[in-house]
Amino acid sequence: MLIDFKRKFVFVHVAKTAGTAIESAIGSMCDLSVTFPAKYGTLERACEIKKFLLPNWEDFKSFAVVRNPWQHVHSDYHHCKRMVNVAPKNTEFHVKCLKAQKQTFAQFVYAQMLPLNGGGVFGYYANDNDGQCLVNRVIRFETLQEEWLPLLEWLNLPPTPLVPKNVNHSKPSDWKAEYTDELIACVAEGCAKDIERFGYTAP
Repeated sequence: MLIDFKRKFVFVHVAKTAGTAIESAIGSMCDLSVTFPAKYGTLERACEIKKFLLPNWEDFKSFAVVRNPWQHVHSDYHHCKRMVNVAPKNTEFHVKCLKAQKQTFAQFVYAQMLPLNGGGVFGYYANDNDGQCLVNRVIRFETLQEEWLPLLEWLNLPPTPLVPKNVNHSKPSDWKAEYTDELIACVAEGCAKDIERFGYTAP
């Protein structure tokens, strides 16, 4: 999460959507005058930010990044397996990483998707409790580089490069190969609202 109180904007960091790269690119330019205790380090839900930090949420521009749900959960799984020894101890993210070490990809998918009840990963971070999206600009992960400079202009920030971080180097064919029809259907069910809203299609 980033909040710039001078320019009045909020970045809601959805896991595995280039959030670390975005924070690295613009974090030093932001007027960050509040520290928010985070369950996942830098990841907080928009509804939590609004409730605890910004009751005047509507006065701020807000944005988040959405990603193809099937690619998203695949990237998340392998990221957790890589991060188990460096994730902050005693955090939910560390617990998630520890579990991922013992889970097959299929087990991870079911564990992550079933609690979402169709609301989706993006919806979990960006929506309120009624399922309404709280952010007023959504950037697609797949076109982030093309949308980056217009986004900076909208935020009243100077042009600055976006350098990828924590990159999963799997090719599309690699992550698609790990999916069975059952896993494809599981993600489709868990992220139904995200898929409907953004028009993503199954691998």
